[in-house]
Order: sequence, then structure tokens, then C-alpha cells
Amino acid sequence: LEPRWSLRTPLRQPLGRHAMARNGAQLYVLGGEDSAGTAQSNVWIFDLQNNEWASGDPLPVPLANLAATALGQSIYIAGGSQNSPATGAEPVLSDQLSRYDLITGRWEPVNRLPYPVAGAGLVADDEALYLVGGWDGRSMRSEIWRYMPGEGSGGNAWQLVGQLSKGRAFLGADVVRGEIYVAGGYDGEREVDLVEVVTPATGQLRELPALATPRGGLALVYDGVALYALGGGWTQPLVNHERFDFSTNSWSNFPSPIQGEWRNLAATATEGQVYITGGWAGDYIDSQLEYQSSFRALLPVISTD
Repeated sequence: LEPRWSLRTPLRQPLGRHAMARNGAQLYVLGGEDSAGTAQSNVWIFDLQNNEWASGDPLPVPLANLAATALGQSIYIAGGSQNSPATGAEPVLSDQLSRYDLITGRWEPVNRLPYPVAGAGLVADDEALYLVGGWDGRSMRSEIWRYMPGEGSGGNAWQLVGQLSKGRAFLGADVVRGEIYVAGGYDGEREVDLVEVVTPATGQLRELPALATPRGGLALVYDGVALYALGGGWTQPLVNHERFDFSTNSWSNFPSPIQGEWRNLAATATEGQVYITGGWAGDYIDSQLEYQSSFRALLPVISTD
């Protein structure tokens, strides 16, 4: 491993197309697909302090290609796909938004999405959830929808607040200072290098410098200093990840410990640390890797008193 990378306790099984969210010192790995292509309902909780996994209340139904985020004392999941009961048939997509109560440790249904969707992004600011892009079973979506927990019921509770310049799924998304950053993805024909920012309050869309490499099946995380585009390699091998520096408005590369394909992984970040679980690298893998993304130095206070 490169000096900044370290191994944490592996997942309990090889996994990809799963979701991950963080609450404090705990990581929640949700659903996914195993090496046989079967959607999973497992919820695994990793404690960053004792480096151990525990089991949580399973998902209401097995789901792969779902999206997840944390807001308040809850973790939310949106959409996803289930295996069809008919051999060789297309997967069945979910239109459900569900909530995991971190106090009770139980799942409950919240609302329906505007449409069934898989491979979307789900992010949150201090007040609302945002559903970004995804595949509805026929086409790639470009919409960004906002949902305020506790307000309204049914699909009309979702408000359209923005639109990407093109539909895409299996993208990376995160919120930075109230704006939604969306990177890469798969448009149905190819991986894309497009990076865009949406301001939910106004719907304004602006474009950032493109990724150095088109990436589909990536994760995008913000560690409090910079953005990180992690993984991809849907149609071509990759040897690195990318970091976006807000001060220079540019992307730079840094080496990946897994070369070639590494897509449909899940990632989250805290201040100065990035955590990546599972993904496809020739087959689904059970790895959990930690990357020290930034360093903070405490300078002494010099007093003349």
C-alpha cells in the first residue's frame, strides 16, 4: 500500500453495488450485490474506534444499486434494484424512500420517490435530502429532487430543484457548502468526465473542470478540505483516483492501491480521512481501505506576556 493507505477490518463478504453512510464514528454498509449477483439485505455497522463490524436491522427488502445518506438521527436509502423472480429478466427497480432510525435501530417506510430508480445519488444538507440522476429502467435521468423529511406524503412531496446537463447514473455526488457536486457517471453508452455543481436554492447549474479520466461507478466524497473522485473503470482500466482543490479549481491524480477496474464501491469521509468498502475489481472484493486525505497541524500559541 502507498504510505497514506491502510487496511481496516474487511467486510464480512465480498460486496459491490452497495451504499454506505456515516454517523459519527460509525459506518453503515447497506445492501449491495454478492459475487453471485444476488441482491442483499444486510446492514453492517463498523465502529471506527474498536475496528469491528456488527449487524444491524436488515433492509426491508434486498437491494443493490441503492443510494444512502445520513441526516440528523436517521439514515435514508432511496431506490435500488431487486433480482427478478423470472430467470434472465431485468431487475425490479424500487421507488421507495426508507429511514433507519439510529435511536431505535429499526427501518420504516418514509415516502415514494418520483419514479423507480437505481444507480442514483442521495445527498443531504442540514435540512433536506436530494435525489440525483439515476436509471429508471428505460433511460438515464438528469433531475435533482429535494425532499424535506416530515413534510407531505406521496410523490408530490418531492420538489424539482435542478437538472444536470445530461442524464446519467452510477455517478458520484456530495454536498459542499450548500451546493450539490456531481461527478462522472455512465450515460447509457459511455463513462463521462463531466463535473457539475447545482445550487438548490436557485437551480443554477455550472460546470467545473472535467475529470482527467471518465469514470462510471465512482464515489465522490468531501473530507472538509477537498473533493475526492474514487474508483470507476466501467469501460477502461484506471490506475489512480482524483482530488479537486477548491483553491486552484483543478483536479490532480493520486495512486490507487487497486489497479484496473474498481467500480461500484462505496465511500464516505470524515475530516482528513476517506473510507472505501468493496466494489468490483475483476470480481467483488471484501476490502475496507482508509486513506489519510489531509493533515492538520496544531501550531503553538506564542505569548509575549
